[in-house]
Amino acid sequence: FLANSKGFDTHGGCMGLHIMDWDVNAEIPLVQTTRTLVGVIAKPKPFCAEDGNKNIGGLEMDFPGLFLNQLPNDCFSPDGKFIFVSSMW
Repeated sequence: FLANSKGFDTHGGCMGLHIMDWDVNAEIPLVQTTRTLVGVIAKPKPFCAEDGNKNIGGLEMDFPGLFLNQLPNDCFSPDGKFIFVSSMW
């Protein structure tokens, strides 16, 4: 699931990608198992070759994060195990 625990200024704000286990018998999420796969990026770092940051299309910056309004309409795989995103990174 996508979330930002600190809140965000707009509906198009940066989100983190998280997962949690699900108790299929009780049909409830196990909130205590929540893990972050991709954290919220508050401010991308400037380019630094030693850090492995990318220079894409002349832009020298780090991965800017995930934004809900940039996800495709059908971004989940048919089995629900994967999320597809597009990015220049």
